[in-house]
Amino acid sequence: TVSRDLRFGVMSLYFSRPLERLDYVAAKYAAMVSALFILTSAPLTIMFAGALVVGLPITEQIPDYLRAVAGAGLLSLILGGIGLVIAAITPHRGFAVAAIIAVLLVLAGVQGVLQELAIAEGFDGAPYFGLLSPFTLVEGIQSSLLGAASPLPTLPGATGALVFSAVALLILASPVVVLVARYRSVSVT
Repeated sequence: TVSRDLRFGVMSLYFSRPLERLDYVAAKYAAMVSALFILTSAPLTIMFAGALVVGLPITEQIPDYLRAVAGAGLLSLILGGIGLVIAAITPHRGFAVAAIIAVLLVLAGVQGVLQELAIAEGFDGAPYFGLLSPFTLVEGIQSSLLGAASPLPTLPGATGALVFSAVALLILASPVVVLVARYRSVSVT
């Protein structure tokens, strides 16, 4: 909807009222994150309910479920921000969808290749290549801060958790700044 708002000149209608650009960005960001969170957390909730129905111990299931939901929330925030920035830059919805998919696939592919090469060469900083993809970034935070199991290389202690958390915070703040700057250039008339 971001690209359609720009293409069809609806932005001037939004901004003709006392709606600030930051309010518009916050509303779009909240809507995107909410939709992504529902999409990512619904399967987790269904699996949790299924585990309880078949009689798995609730004391083992609740911590894992909460870690998974926290990861889904963080992933939704990060993917929502990245997607909105790409959509705001791209004038057509179809191009925006393709660009978002391409960016996420390329980042995941580059991250996987570089990390595997680093592991094969015995490079100690191999876990830090997880910073290149939003998916492995969230997985690194889940494993280092929340104690979730991960197939990725283990982060080096508190330093790894701090670096991954700092990058996640930077990625969470950047889209808001970029989107507000993008919409400053939109004419109200």
